[in-house]
Amino acid sequence: MELPDFVLMAASIVGFIAICKPLVGLVKWVWAMFLRPPKNLKEYGSWALVTGSTDGIGKAMAFELASKGLSLVLVGRNPSKLKAVSNEIRERHGEQVEVKSIVIDFAKFSGEEIAAFIKEGIEGIDVGVLINNVGLTYPYARFFHEVDLELMGSVMRVNIEGATWVTRSVLPGMLEKKKGAIINICSGSVLLPSYPLVTLYVAAKAYIAMLSKSINLEYQQYGIDVQCQFPLLVATKMIFIKRSSFFVPSPETFSKASIRWFGYEHGKICSRQSIMNDKCRQSGMWLILRGQESKIHRASASDDPSTMELPDLVLMAASILGFIALCKTLVRLVRWAWTMFLRPPKDLKEYGSWALVTGSTDGIGKAMAFELASKGLSLVLVGRNPCKLEAVSNEIRKRHGEGVEVKNIVIDFAKLSEEEIARMIEEGIKGMDVGVLVNNVGLAYPYPRFFHESVLPGMLKKKKGAIINIGSASVLFQSYPLFTLYAATKAFHYLWQRR
Repeated sequence: MELPDFVLMAASIVGFIAICKPLVGLVKWVWAMFLRPPKNLKEYGSWALVTGSTDGIGKAMAFELASKGLSLVLVGRNPSKLKAVSNEIRERHGEQVEVKSIVIDFAKFSGEEIAAFIKEGIEGIDVGVLINNVGLTYPYARFFHEVDLELMGSVMRVNIEGATWVTRSVLPGMLEKKKGAIINICSGSVLLPSYPLVTLYVAAKAYIAMLSKSINLEYQQYGIDVQCQFPLLVATKMIFIKRSSFFVPSPETFSKASIRWFGYEHGKICSRQSIMNDKCRQSGMWLILRGQESKIHRASASDDPSTMELPDLVLMAASILGFIALCKTLVRLVRWAWTMFLRPPKDLKEYGSWALVTGSTDGIGKAMAFELASKGLSLVLVGRNPCKLEAVSNEIRKRHGEGVEVKNIVIDFAKLSEEEIARMIEEGIKGMDVGVLVNNVGLAYPYPRFFHESVLPGMLKKKKGAIINIGSASVLFQSYPLFTLYAATKAFHYLWQRR
């Protein structure tokens, strides 16, 4: 076999594989969307718990689950709405479906209080399905520094703490019987590169996505299926679209489709957009590789495209695409080399004469404080240990002398409220030209978010500043089990700063 024939055979094999791959994907998609039978949800347990069940998707989900013969625990903040939904379900399904209500306002209760309410409400009940649907967003789009502290706390508690503590309350019962299904209703905004003006809401939903994928890996060995669904646009009050259409389904339509996916695609993202994007990528690859399997017939007399046969045109188009791809790779390589080795650092004093560093008594925060001091910036060090803060401050003063001022603020983020944190920071930086903020502190929840309300107004006033958020490489992985809460909060932090 000559070399050209071997190359042609190899290209044909690659092209065949490229053709088969999207076809197999299409068959699997048709099976999942139209032919695959839904699971019998009563195999998980006889009860389902639904949060945010008085309106929109949650209400529609409750009715759909009741139609499958599951009894319901409805969770909401409005007792009259809960009673109305409960009565409507009883009227429609009679005695075969029991309904129980739990009144909780996730925006006003702590995680421990939420857990206590849920445990008490489901005691003695075989909860097999949990729908974490409750959500809260801004009443209207706004910049991050314009979000008041009350709304900020409410968005965080409802979207993050609500789902986390409800899940933790229900899990022990599922572990005991080694079966269960947890469905977290997320947001299609997480699939986008950025989603400004509703920053906190989107970042909180990123937390839910990482939480779902990580706990799925932790508990699938115990027969517990965890899934995160991204409904995109649904005609609900949250997105101010009242009428459904071909592209914007009603809550009832979405719920019927949603339940068909329960128990499948464990830990994966379930959204129409991700499926369509995947099909587009596969189809594009097929078109390129399909051209490579065409036999080469070069025109000997002329290179004029008008004289070329169709296989030559396909090959030329594939070559052009390959050249463009190569150029893009080279450009990225040059930009990477410039960023990593050649680009000069900015003069940080142009932002302001002071830098604020949280978690500054150890590790990255401490090293960052010393590095900023070496650039001539005065420092506001924030930490929970006054002795360590004083030791770091004295060491910086000893190394840099009078050229660098150092001020300490003692705060334990785990023990103070959002309002107390904001007040202490505002008092601590009063009259200072804070130009750089390094959010480095890391605990169970990303409390550094509450600093920005205090620091941002000064930066906005002078129209310059720098904010550096220290994240975690765990956000680069699809999931990070056994460190679920930490990874989920860092995912929140990562998407929050991108918004």
